[in-house]
Amino acid sequence: QFRRLADKSALGALAGQAGFARAPAVVAGPEGPRGEWPNLPSMVKPRVTGAETSRGLVSRKPVLVRSAKERDAAVRDLVETVGEALVEEHVLGDAWRVHFVRDGERTITLALRAVRNYPPHTGQGSVLRVAPPPAGLVPAAERLLELVDYRGPGSIQVIARDGSFFVHDVNLRLPLTVGGTIRAGFDMPRLAVESALGLPLPAAPLEVRPATYVFLDGEVHHLLDGLHGRERQAGPARVAADLVLAAVKPSGVLDPFPLRRPRSIALALVELFQRKRRHAEEERGPERASAEEELQGKPRALV
Repeated sequence: QFRRLADKSALGALAGQAGFARAPAVVAGPEGPRGEWPNLPSMVKPRVTGAETSRGLVSRKPVLVRSAKERDAAVRDLVETVGEALVEEHVLGDAWRVHFVRDGERTITLALRAVRNYPPHTGQGSVLRVAPPPAGLVPAAERLLELVDYRGPGSIQVIARDGSFFVHDVNLRLPLTVGGTIRAGFDMPRLAVESALGLPLPAAPLEVRPATYVFLDGEVHHLLDGLHGRERQAGPARVAADLVLAAVKPSGVLDPFPLRRPRSIALALVELFQRKRRHAEEERGPERASAEEELQGKPRALV
């Protein structure tokens, strides 16, 4: 089950059987591509999320490449690290997430539309809203799980374009955005445990509530990009408004920044500040050692 769903080269064939469209793709190894390169721009990604190597488990994020030179460099880097690379044509469209729990008898699902992600077009969803899914999306997702009789929780990431659905990824775990899923009335952790214990999933339809999930780190980067004139998916005013609304509206989830718990605000601010500072030190290079020495004297109990 894991190989057929998590191995992205095997996932394409399986998704085709479930009724999904297939983006042109090829696997490349040390000897080169095992077929024709797909059109540019392309996504270069590992075949599986975590690959076992002599140095342990290695995880790499997908890389968007726009030229043959960029593609060759990204493939070479990935092949040298994990042995193989999957190169797939970059499909643009509306991004959707289908969160699910399945017990063998039935599947409970919740669809969320990804309004923005960071980095743009390739990264983790930073604003997701519960929304009615396009016709055909949920049945295709359910067929995909039925083909391998998968049981448990997970999330299927899909790109919708011109009436077709392309599977981007399948994560066989609770999603990072589970806070938004729970706020919408779909308690994935509880249902996943009950399913694992052999208890049947509820037969009653899921009562979905409005919910918007906002990932603080991604949206802070969007805000900074907008203020500095870099590539962005929304203007600074829109990003700032979404951050505020997610913090104060009952249907909002600002992760990890719950405004309703003041102590958590302080913890989130300290963690965010220290993460940004460490990132800046890494970029400065030679100054990093002195910066780390300075931080050693700082209290770290809050993080």
